[in-house]
Amino acid sequence: MVKWLLVALTVRAATIMAFGATLEATTFVPKPRAQVWGVVAKMSEWKRWQPVFDVAIDGAPAVDKQITFTCNWSSGAVDVANEKIVRVENRRRLCWDWQDGPDWLLATDRCIVLSDEAKGTVVHNYEVFSGPLAPFVYWFRGGVIADGFETFNSRLRCKLAPRECK
Repeated sequence: MVKWLLVALTVRAATIMAFGATLEATTFVPKPRAQVWGVVAKMSEWKRWQPVFDVAIDGAPAVDKQITFTCNWSSGAVDVANEKIVRVENRRRLCWDWQDGPDWLLATDRCIVLSDEAKGTVVHNYEVFSGPLAPFVYWFRGGVIADGFETFNSRLRCKLAPRECK
């Protein structure tokens, strides 16, 4: 029995290393995409309306801009990470990657994607981890990271549509 459990864990770890593991959260905000983007794109102001992500950035997001994330997780742990913005699609997509180690060891693709929906905007907040350390990040930190995305999305919705919050 233990042998099969080890085989299953090994196969799952190999799958994550090869294809990546995704943590994500999605919400609906009853506001136009341009209005939601106006809040998302002001990364330096995130800390004012949600407790998880504090971003040090000089000016507006732009490709190749270096940023520093301080993540205050629900577990009480605090992580500080150097990141680089890799994609900005005006009013649609904002993505950045972890820069504190080699990509062959751990690569990330972190994005906030906004999509038009009837009477509002869908916010998809996700991060894909790949490389040999990806299974460990996914297994040991995945819960608090996913909680952080949920909190971010919930607070974003509350900031833009206070009547939607209890």
